[in-house]
Amino acid sequence: MTVESALALFQIQSQDIQPWLDRLRVLYADMDHSYEETAAYYGFVCNGCDDNCCRSLFFHHTIVECLYLIDGFRRLPPTERQDILAQAEAMSGLNLRGTCPLIVSDRCRLYPFRPMICRLHGIPNELRPPGRPPSHHPGCAAFERIHPGPFDRRLDRTPHYTTLARLEQDIRNYLRFHSRIHLTVAQILTTFGDAMDPIDRSTDPVDPPGLPQTHGPFDRRNA
Repeated sequence: MTVESALALFQIQSQDIQPWLDRLRVLYADMDHSYEETAAYYGFVCNGCDDNCCRSLFFHHTIVECLYLIDGFRRLPPTERQDILAQAEAMSGLNLRGTCPLIVSDRCRLYPFRPMICRLHGIPNELRPPGRPPSHHPGCAAFERIHPGPFDRRLDRTPHYTTLARLEQDIRNYLRFHSRIHLTVAQILTTFGDAMDPIDRSTDPVDPPGLPQTHGPFDRRNA
């Protein structure tokens, strides 16, 4: 089943998938905590740079993150959604590269809803797959200009990946959705934006309940 043919699956009310979105919100908070602990250890603060990850080509592979992003997208004012969708459509063709359409005035308009890779990218990290040696990965170019290594501390992505994989399997089973996901943020917006329920949630807060309302050093939202 292709993503396009599966869109009908998402003509559902938000409360039908809310338990999974709530679980992802908790997981994201854990990711943010892990990231900030490691970044603070090195004294690294992401303030944007010429190598900005928001201009990098990242693909996302989980339906639960797609739905979470769309849940946040529907909280934006209708006119702003239209502007963002116009940019997303321009980036969803053959040329996928460019600044993420959610970046407005150098800030992410859906920072609390950003996907996993947007949260964990930038600092030294590792994965510890069962029965295999751990794999180590460097930080971003901005990090390495300040800390070229060696690294005596790395963010362990393993527990976050494991929890996300379990959550993804649970929601796929619930939705009976088995298609492969390989989409940029722009493609998520254009593919799923009109496939969710038509309820206008632009009066809902962009910050999900339970998340801090303050803008920390890693938070590039519009003030």
